[in-house]
Amino acid sequence: MNLVRRSQGSIEYLILLGITIVIIFIVVGYVATYTHSEASIANRTAGNVMSNVKEGILNITSEETKG
Repeated sequence: MNLVRRSQGSIEYLILLGITIVIIFIVVGYVATYTHSEASIANRTAGNVMSNVKEGILNITSEETKG
């Protein structure tokens, strides 16, 4: 009787451990996806800013050569 109760307790422990691991993987995956998305947006924004700066410099120099 005591052995059955102990084995049932271990099975419940293993199930809870498995559920906890699955939840941790879901949270870590979500955080990694969100972080990657934010980094991608920041990278795109930085690229646009650099492109605008280069374009502005080219416009200034072309105006100076014309004038």
